[in-house]
Amino acid sequence: MGAMQSSQHIPHPHPYEPVEAYCKMLESLIQRRYQEALTYCTPATAQPCRRIYRNWHPDDHQRREKQLEHVESRFLLSYPAEKYNLVRDDDHSPVVNPFFNLSGLFFCATGSPLSSDMDETGAGAGGPVATSPYGKTRFQVEFGQLQRCLFPNFKLYFADHYKVVGDWYIQLIVVPSWNVMLEKQCVQQGMIELDIRSNPFFYRADDGQYWVCNSPKLWMELFIGCDTIPTTDFGEVVESRLHEKVRKTRNRLTEQEERERHARVIDNVARDLVKLAEGLRQGLGPMDRELVDLTYGLSMARTQLAVMQSGPIATGPAELEQRDESREE
Repeated sequence: MGAMQSSQHIPHPHPYEPVEAYCKMLESLIQRRYQEALTYCTPATAQPCRRIYRNWHPDDHQRREKQLEHVESRFLLSYPAEKYNLVRDDDHSPVVNPFFNLSGLFFCATGSPLSSDMDETGAGAGGPVATSPYGKTRFQVEFGQLQRCLFPNFKLYFADHYKVVGDWYIQLIVVPSWNVMLEKQCVQQGMIELDIRSNPFFYRADDGQYWVCNSPKLWMELFIGCDTIPTTDFGEVVESRLHEKVRKTRNRLTEQEERERHARVIDNVARDLVKLAEGLRQGLGPMDRELVDLTYGLSMARTQLAVMQSGPIATGPAELEQRDESREE
């Protein structure tokens, strides 16, 4: 799929200044690619999306699961998207470019053919494909389950359509209603908002089942704008087979890269909490014990982070006296 490059080292491909000029150019590209995607997906055919999924290699520190200290809870942590260098005219991406770098997690929604007898993932006919170039370990989950619990209200945007060797890819952005920055970035770049109940790529039927386009040699990628996704609470982690064309991402991250990654998530949380606090003032959501617990947890998390950054804790006189007494005993 071409070499990936870190978002921090992407040069300006053209001197588009200011950002408005770049966005205007990108909006035109997105419109053209959207029309090309519509053509490719005509006639419109689809199959139930049994699971969305993503894989990782055991030594891939960027993609693999993380685990909370002292708790058997595992989760996926978002990171700035990385860009593939594609062989195409005007290779500009609305996900990664000189002005914008979306933060979230990519999932594949494309399933195996409904006629396939092979079901190595346990998701049933049309479930995730058997192999992945990104590693053997796979997290798979019903999109509907994830959506109902993590983003009951969301918007869906068309972002990109491109070809790699003989396969075509469509990128859609899933924007939770609480993700203020991501929605702003999608709108500013001229991405096309899709009707979740009626579009040819990925949609929800009246019974709540999600369907995905199954045009030949098409891969549907969902970029979900969540900072963390608990893997112990949703879906399942299974083993799949490694594709013959193995792809590596970031096997190692420097300490500074890890700091930037966590700082970015905290920035996102802080920004969205301002909007959610205003919603609380406006009467949104129940006023119950759960809200009290959440308020306490957020406050203590803020305090713990501040204590971590305050350096070594000074020892008070009373504590010194206690230590001296214990030594004498």
